[in-house]
Amino acid sequence: MRFSVVLLGFSCAAVGLAPAGAQPAAQAVAAPGQAIDIEGQGLAVNMSLTASEPDHPQAGGKAKITGQIDQLQTHVELGAISGQPAPSQGSAGAADASGWWNTTTAGVGASWTPSGAAKFEIGAQNATRVEFTASDPVFGDAGQHFAQHRTTAASAAATLTPVAPLDVKFGANLSTELEQTAAIAGSGAETHDQVQTEQRQMSAALAWKPLSALSLEAGGTVQSTSLMWSAGRAAAFADLDPDARLSLTPWSGGSLELTLDRSTAPLTQAQFLGYATGGAEAVLPLVQPSREWRYGAAVTQKAGPIDLSASLIQARVQTYAYMAPFGAYAARVGMGEGDRREIQAGLAAPLPLFGWAPFTLEAKATWRDSLVQDPLTGALGRLSGERPYDATLSLSHAIGPGMRWGVTARAAGPQINLGPSEVASLSPTAGFGGFVQVQTRPLTLRLSLDNIVGGDRSEHDVIYTGLRDASAIDHISEIRTTDRGVRLSLIRPL
Repeated sequence: MRFSVVLLGFSCAAVGLAPAGAQPAAQAVAAPGQAIDIEGQGLAVNMSLTASEPDHPQAGGKAKITGQIDQLQTHVELGAISGQPAPSQGSAGAADASGWWNTTTAGVGASWTPSGAAKFEIGAQNATRVEFTASDPVFGDAGQHFAQHRTTAASAAATLTPVAPLDVKFGANLSTELEQTAAIAGSGAETHDQVQTEQRQMSAALAWKPLSALSLEAGGTVQSTSLMWSAGRAAAFADLDPDARLSLTPWSGGSLELTLDRSTAPLTQAQFLGYATGGAEAVLPLVQPSREWRYGAAVTQKAGPIDLSASLIQARVQTYAYMAPFGAYAARVGMGEGDRREIQAGLAAPLPLFGWAPFTLEAKATWRDSLVQDPLTGALGRLSGERPYDATLSLSHAIGPGMRWGVTARAAGPQINLGPSEVASLSPTAGFGGFVQVQTRPLTLRLSLDNIVGGDRSEHDVIYTGLRDASAIDHISEIRTTDRGVRLSLIRPL
């Protein structure tokens, strides 16, 4: 047996102005442990502890236990983290709100391979997030707000090979999301709300590999989603999404993959609640999810020590519900339509510099473009929340046995988030960091510095008095954040 314990250190963020919707700093991920096989039985334990953002502290941990007995593999995951929200996440603004939040997660799963012609998998997950905020009457109206979001899911899958080279795959998934909110105003008035989403999925596919260099796969997914609001109104929809995939290895060191599929993204609870803002007596408009047909191509090539990859996705957006177009000015049931495309490219190669042993250079970039209709205004523009580009570049070097250092650079493009009554415009951001790693068996120590230089991002928010296409501007806010952190990781197999 082998046990791995991973201790993760500190990450801090400097905030210029109170960020609306600021996200917690990214958490370091523990390296997976290695299980030693003992007469067909193995066990691995991974644990991590993390603490970050001194100005708005959060702390927690997670653990994963995996085991194997003959053809049966199992895993159990547990996690918990809690902290204080950023000032702007409170119900009343920057300086007048305080509170806490905590998140717990749990998951179990098993995989059984009784023979080379059959494999069965099952799994279950549960996650709960609880938030509480209270505003100080000295700075504004007193009040309290409580929210709980719970997600549960169960899945099962099977892969059978009745006749080689034919594989038959089946899958089923059931998931439920429950959002409950309660608020108490300074006057004592109470409000409660509840939304429940239930999604069922069943999938089937046939995979055929007549040649070692050729494989075909075709199938589809049937899914149904229902939404229930505490006011008594409900909506439901069902979809059949087919998909097909062709994979080729026509030359040495290279591969080509062509895909065609239809994708449906279920309507979120926030979108459904937006549709429901007309009041319980209103007639619920036709609620539709986001749907698109996607055509894709991907190619990889290994040329000596160099690895190259590229992919292209072209999508026809049939409906896109990135907001809830319903309110006091009558129903807005038009859904955005249009096109989008995404290109990715990657490179990994050794790079000799300064006469030293070769460095390792890794680069990856993504470009996105879209033109869809705004359901509220009817104007054509980029998808809400879409960044035109993302890029990462890293250069690392092995100093000697067990020692490695490297530098990293990241960049992300501007972003516009559209809501029923607000527009948030985020600026581009870029940062430069690095790491140092020392391995002296059985210890591995890694020090990571994120955004030593850069990492700044500004946000321009325009808030309207009602729906943004039929009302005046209420106020404008400017926000600036700096994401900068230090993480110390220690891995020790016992």
